[in-house]
Amino acid sequence: MLAVPLELAVLAEWCPCFPPLSPTSADWELVTRYHPAGIVSLVKTLGLEVATVHTSRDVALLVSHPDPVYRAQGRTELENARYLTRALGSGRMVVHAWDTYATTLEAGSLARALLEAGARPGELSIENLPLSAPARQADVVLELWLPWEESRASPWI
Repeated sequence: MLAVPLELAVLAEWCPCFPPLSPTSADWELVTRYHPAGIVSLVKTLGLEVATVHTSRDVALLVSHPDPVYRAQGRTELENARYLTRALGSGRMVVHAWDTYATTLEAGSLARALLEAGARPGELSIENLPLSAPARQADVVLELWLPWEESRASPWI
């Protein structure tokens, strides 16, 4: 086993249904798509230790999208990341709760999708709070926290 644990980033380019919603230099048509079970098999075959699994950078954009097809794909992306986190024994799923290119983002939609995907308090971390808009930081944290409180789950922030 590699002595230094790695971070596994689920790339938006791996989505089989849509090109990334956030800007990318990758050619979506040519990018190899990876299935979560295949990733687990590869990581275990290589004897790698994965400390954290990062959700796709598009996950918040997908689950707050007005089109229900995109929202469903966002939930699938979260379920896949949760599966990878547990199957690889990572213990920590990092959720990208903000996109610097987005003009709006419904953090409450992300929180509800996390609950629906079966994410557990204690296995989640938030990345990319809107540091470019400090007044929005508190709103994002509250929007992410409230659905967990309403479900009587412990807040994970």
